[in-house]
Amino acid sequence: MKLISLHIFLTLVSISASCQSLCDTLAFIQCEKNKIQFSYSDQARVSKILESGNFHILHIGDSHLQAAFLTEKIKQQLHEYFRDDSFLASPGFIFPFSIAQSNNPFFYKVNYTGLWTRTRNVDDIQNAPIGLSGITVSSKSPIAEIGIKIENQKYNYKSKYFFDKATLLHNTDSSITVLANNTLGEKNDLGTTWQFNNLVDSVNFSLTNTDTTKNFNLYGIILEKSNSMVQYHTIGVNGSMAKSYLKCKLFDDHFQVLNPNLVIISLGTNEAYSKDFTREDFIFGFTSLISKIHNLNPDALIIIAIPNDHYKDGKPNKNLEIVHESIYHLSKFFAFGIWDFYEIMGGEGSISEWHKKQLAADDRLHLNRKGYEIQGDLFYKALINLFDSK
Repeated sequence: MKLISLHIFLTLVSISASCQSLCDTLAFIQCEKNKIQFSYSDQARVSKILESGNFHILHIGDSHLQAAFLTEKIKQQLHEYFRDDSFLASPGFIFPFSIAQSNNPFFYKVNYTGLWTRTRNVDDIQNAPIGLSGITVSSKSPIAEIGIKIENQKYNYKSKYFFDKATLLHNTDSSITVLANNTLGEKNDLGTTWQFNNLVDSVNFSLTNTDTTKNFNLYGIILEKSNSMVQYHTIGVNGSMAKSYLKCKLFDDHFQVLNPNLVIISLGTNEAYSKDFTREDFIFGFTSLISKIHNLNPDALIIIAIPNDHYKDGKPNKNLEIVHESIYHLSKFFAFGIWDFYEIMGGEGSISEWHKKQLAADDRLHLNRKGYEIQGDLFYKALINLFDSK
């Protein structure tokens, strides 16, 4: 506990200087608002995380997370902060989105064989069960392969991703056999786990299905480095809303596998952008998701990140004001913190300033990579300040 506190103190010195530099360069960012706020005291949950010395983080979101620019910035800084001498880090939860014909996070490459279909939590018709990831890929091919390669050499990060444990979340019908790097793993009701003798940065899964009337369903992959203080798991599906994750049949089971003690929710953009948006529907979706997480782990600290300012129909989306107010309203009744990125980035219309500085995409809905990295840097600083305040 004392060692962690000393780390945080030394980090805050560096954070203060870098934050001031950011504020001087981008005057529209409201750095004085860059904090995690609570309507109540949640010191017990924060203290439990610090005392455990383990940061098992689950970050749930939408397209702002699927590309992973935002979360990788946060994850890398946390890994660097809690580093060991070798700067080896745990990749966490991943999904092979390219199999589903969708954009893959940038830090790993996926190769595959076999014929696959996809089912997402945003689809009206769901042809397969969905887990925590919000997406499932399914195959009836008798033989298929999935290869994952971490692209360490392509990115200038201090911490490099390696793992000695892999868990494939999948249906476990008796007709299905899965090998990882040509070895059998330990099978349970939720999938198969392998413990490797050495750290690796790639894995090849070989799938055999002797009953091709049945699907092999893949729900996600967890890549972990043993004894890593930080396990940061990113869940993001393009177009998702809070209510989308309520349709995930295996959400609870997979949540308990990850067992996070900190849950970050970055949702609300698609709700605000919907032509059918109502305050009542928004509150119902968020209330239901927050309640589900609290029921699964009452000790988990929850932080809600308010969505960024954006345009709809060529002008600032007024629904964001309702989203903003509704989240603060809910915080009076539920135990969660708020990171108000909407205000931090500059409030209504500020997406134009971000776009002028080449930090936002031309749709003025999403940020670009540089913009997401600034957002991630701001969140990391707010999180470290929260830990220090306790």
